[in-house]
Amino acid sequence: MIGKGLGRTTINKYIDNLKRMFKWGTENELVPSDIFHGLQAVSGLRKGRCEAKGYGPVKPVPERFIEVVRQ
Repeated sequence: MIGKGLGRTTINKYIDNLKRMFKWGTENELVPSDIFHGLQAVSGLRKGRCEAKGYGPVKPVPERFIEVVRQ
């Protein structure tokens, strides 16, 4: 995921989604519980501790762009 240029927070969201899928699979007896518990031990990427890009907060669109769209 890092090699594809995804940002740290995006990667962490994807990993959290995978963990939730495996939790569901464990709850429905489709996945052995030890696999789910092993995934719980995986921590997210930390700021400054990995090669993943860190993007700043998303800012509002400038008003001039909104006016162009309205026309």
